[in-house]
Amino acid sequence: MSNIILMIFPQFIIDFDQSILLPTILSSTVLIALFVIGRFLDSLVERKRNTQEWYMKMVLEPHTKLIHEYFQNSIDQTKNFGDELTKNSSIENKMLLFEVFANDKRRVEFNFILLVSKPYPDTANNLTKFVNDLHDKCISFLDEGDYSLRKFEKLEKDLMSLKGDFFQEIYHPFRIKSTWKWIKNNYLLTLVVILFMFFMYIIGSNLKTKADQKDLPTSNSPISTEQFRQG
Repeated sequence: MSNIILMIFPQFIIDFDQSILLPTILSSTVLIALFVIGRFLDSLVERKRNTQEWYMKMVLEPHTKLIHEYFQNSIDQTKNFGDELTKNSSIENKMLLFEVFANDKRRVEFNFILLVSKPYPDTANNLTKFVNDLHDKCISFLDEGDYSLRKFEKLEKDLMSLKGDFFQEIYHPFRIKSTWKWIKNNYLLTLVVILFMFFMYIIGSNLKTKADQKDLPTSNSPISTEQFRQG
């Protein structure tokens, strides 16, 4: 460790008055480290803020109406298609009606979820699951053949619950993450900071030990009368 210290701090610096030099070196190093880390964290916050602003203005605001219409149309079309299948339940007619749901689903995925996937892929994956769930519920309702009011009201309730979950998910990127979650997501940066502080502590301890040893009288040095009286 002494060799490392000599590489970083030359001998003529160590031989200087370390009661003044040591605190200066440590405080300056810590201040520089905190400044660099602060600038890095500021850049992360700024980049996150810019991404959120783009997401809000270019993705959410222009497509909110599309999302509302998609869920409402799914409810209305399911009821209308149920009435139509009561009159004609042929496989050909079912396939034509099911294709309408598939087209609506693809439109939402292409026009909205694809845009979400660029800055927030995890959010986009969750939104895709909600859309698939909605599509499956509507198709299952029509395929079962029971178009009673009771069954439809249950389906409508399920779709409205999915809509609430969908909107909650699209605003997920704006949630404030806990400190522990931030540390887990930025574990490399956290590790570097901890190792840096530990390394500076080791260097400071070694320098302080050298300074204390230098101040102690050696066995060969004569003891003055004043030192003898104080002893």
